[in-house]
Amino acid sequence: MNKNKADSNADINAAADRNEAISMIEPMLIAADSRFRNELNDLPVDLAARAAGFRRSLPEGILQSLADW
Repeated sequence: MNKNKADSNADINAAADRNEAISMIEPMLIAADSRFRNELNDLPVDLAARAAGFRRSLPEGILQSLADW
């Protein structure tokens, strides 16, 4: 693990709020004619399935502890 404090601080500092409009993120939408659209749409489904599998693998005591958060 890197013990360089300056390097760690750069990772911890919050991003600056530049009061940009939320609509600025719209270019991140996947175009309907993108050749990657199907593959990218499958990623959230895969993530949800893996998260569910991870949850099922946890012991009941840990699940109860996390449920209190």
